[in-house]
Order: sequence, then C-alpha cells, then structure tokens
Amino acid sequence: MLTAHPQSTLFDRPVRIHASQLTPNQSIRIRCQVNDQVNSSDRLESVAKFIADANVTVDVSTDASIDGSYVGK
Repeated sequence: MLTAHPQSTLFDRPVRIHASQLTPNQSIRIRCQVNDQVNSSDRLESVAKFIADANVTVDVSTDASIDGSYVGK
C-alpha cells in the first residue's frame, strides 16, 4: 500500500510518502510526476528505487534510495 500525506500541497512543501505491506528486502520503484501549471506541456519527474526494511516498509523521508534520478537521503 502506498500513501502520501498530504495528498495535495504547494510545490515547495514536503509530502511524506510511505509504502507498507511489503516483504523484507523487497525492492520498489516510486515515480513522482508534477505538471507545470504555467506551461502544461512541461512535466517534472523523479524516480527512485528502495528496499523494504525489516518492518516491511519504505518511508521516502527517512530511507535512502539505492537507484533512480537521485540516490541517498
């Protein structure tokens, strides 16, 4: 299960993304896309790969990504 809180916010505000109900060491890829409100043809995108911890969760705000458009915390 993937949750985001808050579900709607301004561009410069943090969003907490949390994945649960995974299996230990399961890899997941999370992609985020945002359309530019001024020029709707412009899209910002980031992709990251994570490995679930022993609690079978991934918290994007605290877990380091292992691959993607950024790596680390």
